[in-house]
Amino acid sequence: MASNERKSVPLNEFQFETKVGKFVTDKEKKTSVVSGKSENLEAFTPNENLPDLVPEEATEVRWNSFGYGLYFHFLFQGFVLKTLFSIIYPFYANYLNLDSHQYRAASTLPLSAWALKTVIGVVSDVWPIFGQRRRPYMIAGMGLSFIPLAIITFKPVPEPYYTPVYTEDDCYLNRTLITNANAKDEGMQYVVINTLAFMLLSFADVAADGLKIEYSQKEGDDRRGSINIIIYMFLEASTILSVIVTGFLMNGVEYGGNFCFSISYQTLSAVMSGVCFMAVINGVFMVHDKEVEIICSVKERFRNFWKAFQSREVLQTFIVLFFWAMSIRITSPAGVKVKKNWAKVTPLITTVSQFVATGLEIIGVWILKKFFLNASWRKVFLFSRVIHLVTEYVVEFGTVFNIVRNPYFYFADDVISAIPEGMGHLVGGLMLIEICPKGLEALFHSLLVTSFIVGMIIGTPIANAVTAPFDISTDERYFSDTDEDRRMVAWSFVVALLVQVFSIPLLRLLPSQKEDIQKLRAKKRFYPVLAASFLTLVIVVFLLSFLMAIATLVPQFSCQPILGGAEMSFAVQPQAISDQIYMHFLFDNLFLNSCFSKCHLTVIDSKKYAPIFGVDSVGSVIVDVCQESSAIKRVKNRECTLTPGHQTRKRHVPIKDPHVSKGLPSPAKVVTRNENQTHAWLEIAQRFGFWAERNRAMSVSARRLQANIGVLTSGGDSPGMNAAVRAAVVMGLSLGAKVYLILEGYQGMVDGGKFIEEASWAKVSDVIHVGGTFIGSARCKAFRAKEGRLKAAKNLVKKGIHNLVVIGGDGSLTGANLFREEWPELIEELFSKDEITAGEKERHSHLQIVGLVGSIDNDFCGTDMTIGADTALHRILECTDALKTTAQSHQRTFVLEVMGRHCGYLALVAGIACAADWIFIPEDPPQDGWEETMCNKLEEARHLGQRLCIVVVAEGATDRNGKPISADHVKNVITERINHDTRVTILGHVQRGGSPSAFDRLLGTRMGAEAIAALQDSTPETPAYVISISGNREKRVPLMEAVLKTQSVAKAVDEFRYEDAIALRGKSFQNNLEIYRTLNNRHVPDGATSVIEGKQRTQVVAVMNMGSPAPGMNAAVRAVVRTLFYEDNYNVLLVYEGFEGLLSEHVEFANWTSVSGFLGMGGSILGTNRRVPTDPMKVAKKFEKYNICGLVVIGGFQAFEALKVLNDAREEYREFCIPMIVVPATISNNVPGCELSIGCDTALNAICRACDVIKQSAQGTRKRVFIIETFGGYCGYLATMAAMACDADAAYIHEEKMTIEDLKDDVYHIKEKIHNSVIQRGLLVRNENANENYTMEFIERLLNEEGEGSFSARSNRLGHMQEGHNPSPYDRNYASKLGTRAGQWLVKQINECTAADYTSVLTIKPETAVVLGMVVGKLEFLPIASLVEEADFKLSRPQSQWWMRLRILLRALAKHHCFDLVDS
Repeated sequence: MASNERKSVPLNEFQFETKVGKFVTDKEKKTSVVSGKSENLEAFTPNENLPDLVPEEATEVRWNSFGYGLYFHFLFQGFVLKTLFSIIYPFYANYLNLDSHQYRAASTLPLSAWALKTVIGVVSDVWPIFGQRRRPYMIAGMGLSFIPLAIITFKPVPEPYYTPVYTEDDCYLNRTLITNANAKDEGMQYVVINTLAFMLLSFADVAADGLKIEYSQKEGDDRRGSINIIIYMFLEASTILSVIVTGFLMNGVEYGGNFCFSISYQTLSAVMSGVCFMAVINGVFMVHDKEVEIICSVKERFRNFWKAFQSREVLQTFIVLFFWAMSIRITSPAGVKVKKNWAKVTPLITTVSQFVATGLEIIGVWILKKFFLNASWRKVFLFSRVIHLVTEYVVEFGTVFNIVRNPYFYFADDVISAIPEGMGHLVGGLMLIEICPKGLEALFHSLLVTSFIVGMIIGTPIANAVTAPFDISTDERYFSDTDEDRRMVAWSFVVALLVQVFSIPLLRLLPSQKEDIQKLRAKKRFYPVLAASFLTLVIVVFLLSFLMAIATLVPQFSCQPILGGAEMSFAVQPQAISDQIYMHFLFDNLFLNSCFSKCHLTVIDSKKYAPIFGVDSVGSVIVDVCQESSAIKRVKNRECTLTPGHQTRKRHVPIKDPHVSKGLPSPAKVVTRNENQTHAWLEIAQRFGFWAERNRAMSVSARRLQANIGVLTSGGDSPGMNAAVRAAVVMGLSLGAKVYLILEGYQGMVDGGKFIEEASWAKVSDVIHVGGTFIGSARCKAFRAKEGRLKAAKNLVKKGIHNLVVIGGDGSLTGANLFREEWPELIEELFSKDEITAGEKERHSHLQIVGLVGSIDNDFCGTDMTIGADTALHRILECTDALKTTAQSHQRTFVLEVMGRHCGYLALVAGIACAADWIFIPEDPPQDGWEETMCNKLEEARHLGQRLCIVVVAEGATDRNGKPISADHVKNVITERINHDTRVTILGHVQRGGSPSAFDRLLGTRMGAEAIAALQDSTPETPAYVISISGNREKRVPLMEAVLKTQSVAKAVDEFRYEDAIALRGKSFQNNLEIYRTLNNRHVPDGATSVIEGKQRTQVVAVMNMGSPAPGMNAAVRAVVRTLFYEDNYNVLLVYEGFEGLLSEHVEFANWTSVSGFLGMGGSILGTNRRVPTDPMKVAKKFEKYNICGLVVIGGFQAFEALKVLNDAREEYREFCIPMIVVPATISNNVPGCELSIGCDTALNAICRACDVIKQSAQGTRKRVFIIETFGGYCGYLATMAAMACDADAAYIHEEKMTIEDLKDDVYHIKEKIHNSVIQRGLLVRNENANENYTMEFIERLLNEEGEGSFSARSNRLGHMQEGHNPSPYDRNYASKLGTRAGQWLVKQINECTAADYTSVLTIKPETAVVLGMVVGKLEFLPIASLVEEADFKLSRPQSQWWMRLRILLRALAKHHCFDLVDS
């Protein structure tokens, strides 16, 4: 068919020849000749003259069923694509708070999937599926994109970076309180999943665009482009739908909006998944694509493509659009931060502006179609670009310089430029229609899109790199908002604007209209070298930019300048000795822990200071440093350094510290060390003293410890060891001793040298929240031999050490005791070999050792808990809680293997805390026939509706004959006998990891301090001690006595003396085993599974919660209910909302399953109420109505008050002459008669997590002091213990009256700390009622005023998040223990007080109205009448509190200059 002939044919019978071959319909297949030989293909390949490519006309398809199918496909596809783009700002910029250059990479990386369109286009053109080239790919692309969207739907979304705050009247995003400091790091996985979704959608997009071009090319010249315009309008309609959904439904405060509600990212992904499914249905039934047969080889097709691509009209268009795309993408990364922080743009406002802009773009498209369809393309491009640049930078500069900061003004650019932008976008599509050869529609369209997108992608890292020197990526610059900040941001916009202006002349190279393309085609010019170079450039640039975008999102690389990060730069002006100290810490803590590739150190002011820092003259020295760091410490008054991936703020402030002496010591020598390293490492050879002179003397009443102390960790690591090391070092320094850190355990002691280094307060600061041991731990074979111990003794003597604090397990402590016993012999041998002097021999005649037990197994006898065991339980419970979801979804049984080769503590307590159906521990093997018993128990649980069954196996579990019981064996038994769907989960070393729990931080701190006190009191005659915790008190136990007892447990197990093994484990282990047997390891009693049968039980016990909700209340309710149901004659009345609920008869009778699932739930399912009953008569009537013969009140001080009221009314109302008990449950820990209440541990862990991220914020932004306010009423327990667990500088509580002098002392202390150490943050904890005048706001203002030039202050009320969270393992176990004991006590008292006729209960004994509390580690039932005098009813707290003695330790550990160190 001649190229200049046009003939209308029905679309379903069209036949046409193309440049690359012939496509035939089904009707013509019978007459076609298919041959793979090249000579047979000549008739179907283009000749050398490349015939005119103007296509034939087709019948009108714009508004028939075929057109609708294609239009709806673009509607669905456009909605998904636009939604994926629309969530980038609220989710990445606000929710995860990515830095601006990371945000640019996150928004650009999904486009890289679009760059693969060329490959997809080739596949679509060459390989039809079922004879069709377009529709199958459209269906497959939309269907497969369902998978990544479904992954996001079911993937748990992390907590937002900043803390959303919801009050009764308002909600807002607290940008001073970080909820999830790791949110930025988690953005990478979402970007990858989104990129995968874009990649799959690109299959559908390429195929749909190919079909669109086929339809459009069949239109006549007079109306060609009409179908394209209709499709464009459908795409704009999809855009409107998308922005409405994302703008209104993702406008919550966590996404940077101002709504108090929003849907989650998961929900929106589910919506997009549904739209993909609708697109698949549409593709199957409505999209038309004629079956064809390709008479052409792939090789021939690519040869024809290559021939067409070399043509000038094609190549020129591609190159111009590539560089044009690059130029328009080179914009300032500051845009997103200006938008978020200065313009205060919310997702809703974004939606409104996009909605308006989209409507105007549709108008622009209509205008182009109606009036300018044949207008110059260059002029349309130029008009749209100029309008956009003018409006954009007027708005940006107006916002930056605070001329107008309004979110609606900020989007004036988008609105004003919408019409020309819409016209410009459409022109690109029209150009594509003209240059695309027939048969290669998808391939050419894809290559053009690829070139354009690759240009955009490379534009992003170029923009990041050229604007990196302006330091505009992080929130810090926008929070401070100084003139300097504005200038830096403005300069970044100026640079971007210049690049974009200089790119406008590129438009001269674009064809002006259809005629220009036809003229260029007529010239028949081909440029193969330029074409090859351009394709190579596109490929190389794509790979490079893709890798750079990935690296930008990786924290370890995101700070690189080429990616938009910044090099570290320090400007130092030495004025005093403290400068030497700062440089010491600079090298030790910054250079060796930096993520930056280069570090610029600039020494200024005077040449005489230059040699001190290893610089020949005033200027700069650039040093390569290793890239292996976590956090970078900020250096006082020089630079504000941030965490990895963030830039450095260059702000020099001269030092003004009157408390530092002005003398300068001899210059330090800078040594370069390059031992198998690719980077230069620096260290300061000469150390300077850390403690500066003060104008106030420290008052120390304790005896000075005139000895050097060595601290080491050995054996397996455990969370909490760092807290113990910190406490030992700081307390040793406080007592005047030199303290040395022995690195890598006994191996470091044997090797000596650099492995034994002097400790300072700064070295052990900011480690309490870090898991493991920062000084290292290693197994040492050399120390087991006498030669190794001889070397160790020599190394200790040379450092003057003859006191050791050893933190480890029983093996490490045994080795330490042997070392101590051999010490005199080793010293004598060293002296005989002339390796030590006589003076050294005399000074080191004996060795004192104190041990601390660090073991997650809690396998050491003589202590209730070992360091690390509680954190290991946290890890286990986190896993079991996570397993519940998947197990309940599928009704599965999980066999969980935990550590415990010789001790079953972890398995036992985890079994209690997760309500395990069966446990296996070494000390209590199951009886013979356990397989059938266990399976019956599991079947019974399943029969009661329990979808999840858990079996916990300690790794050292055996049967009664000593045969090991493995998790796999248990699984096989369950599967074979009862056919449960069973899975095995082995936790392994996960149990050792993670940040230590609050309990382990406090335990390590108390033990470490007590270890130094033990060394202080030691004499050559005193034995080696191990520090234990017994009854919530520190205790010194002879080391070998405890070690031998521990070893005897393993011996008893080996000899099958299991009762002896349990007894040797101690009372705590026995109590835990009894609780497990009571609550978990018994069959459900008959008649306990239904309310009807339950009502036949005559004795009714009421259970209620009272006061504020506390985590663990539900676990206590569960324990009480199930303990009572094991008795034949007891029924339980659940009372909702406390006594108010009883009066309103909001009650129900419980059955066995009523409390299923209570154990791990936070809050109070029964509800709570603070109101103490004021009318006993009304309460008595309800007691009589329900025949209540026993009462359990679970709550805080209000529960204590309520039972006091009922106890006082006994003489008047016989209904109260029944056993009544208070189970303490309050995070305030203010119940008289109890040292620890249910919920305290969970609250402390919540506070610790919050303080950890707050401290990280303070380190990562600027010199900042945070004031944290906690709950507690008038009881300062939470504030004190949280301050100690979080390394705070002070804790303000009501029990210790605050004065202005105290505040002045704290200001001085924080100033001094920030001036003289590497720790560039402060933390103060305040109880909510510490002082009515010195409020949190007052303290904040005071600190800001007094700390001006040194630090800034911010305040945070943690609020009800302290009452939230699921209960911790400790609280679950403790609540189960108290609930069980309360139930057993009630049964005993009711039985004793029941009348002879067995119909009524009557007692007025004081001991029948009690508080169940822990006192010195023992559970005591204390009469309420005897506790009244100990209670302060005005302040709702006990008169005396055990934890007050720990406050002196808090001040000492903070290195506070005004504390009195007493000899405890």
